[in-house]
Amino acid sequence: MVNLYMVFGGTSWGHLPFPGVYTSYDYGSAIEESRELGHKYGSLKSLGLFLRSAVDLRYTNVIGNSTDGTVLTNNDAVIATLLQNPFTKARFYFLRHTRVTST
Repeated sequence: MVNLYMVFGGTSWGHLPFPGVYTSYDYGSAIEESRELGHKYGSLKSLGLFLRSAVDLRYTNVIGNSTDGTVLTNNDAVIATLLQNPFTKARFYFLRHTRVTST
């Protein structure tokens, strides 16, 4: 799933949520409030192109992950999640750092 809420950023300029205060929500967006492409745009475009070719990934169910013991890893610094297409049985493993601040 891709949440498109933060693809484009902007500022409320006192209209919402409170008339006396403006709220900026363009931090980290792929397209900045000034309409310039942000540093995340390339990753978002690559993800879209990948989903265009990886048709089996468009419909998957979560089978399990390494935190519940259904997917085994030999590295505690990594969490693995297994997704599977119920029709084609294609499987996808997604890995991420256990600590979100890891580089």
